[in-house]
Amino acid sequence: MEVHILTNLPASVGTLEIAEAYRQRWTIETAFRDITTNLRCEINTLGYPDAALFGFCVALVIYSVLSVVQAALRDSQTETRKIERNVSMYAIADEISGVWRGMEIAVPNEVWTEVYADLTPKQLVRQLRALARKAELSRYTTYKWSPKRPQPKRISGKRGKHVAAQRILDKRKDK
Repeated sequence: MEVHILTNLPASVGTLEIAEAYRQRWTIETAFRDITTNLRCEINTLGYPDAALFGFCVALVIYSVLSVVQAALRDSQTETRKIERNVSMYAIADEISGVWRGMEIAVPNEVWTEVYADLTPKQLVRQLRALARKAELSRYTTYKWSPKRPQPKRISGKRGKHVAAQRILDKRKDK
């Protein structure tokens, strides 16, 4: 596999440095795509710049939280290497948005603060890993891209198959 990268950087910059910088750029591009599509940070009805900026900042915070969840899921289940690499940000965001309302009703806010507010970062990591071990990762995997299937041949719409209603009526009059 070959990669060709055109650049106007000076010759003193090594090819590996250029390739690594380009790879990191796509990590950032992917993060912004996830924020835009999965977290819906661009809300059309937010016509005021301050409101749009606030919505974008909230999406960035949520992206950070989801990245931690995604990392805990990947880290927790070492026996399923294929699934680990393919945990989908969209699937996690969809699961959280679908379950959130029920959790708000079933579990009062005080319970969350009693359990998690006083944890140190190390304790929180241990707790996240323990919870992630119980997750069924196959529910949160990305789908492999595959080319679109060819469209089936159309049966209707070809000349000679369609008959105008007026022609049928005219034939009945002639009889």
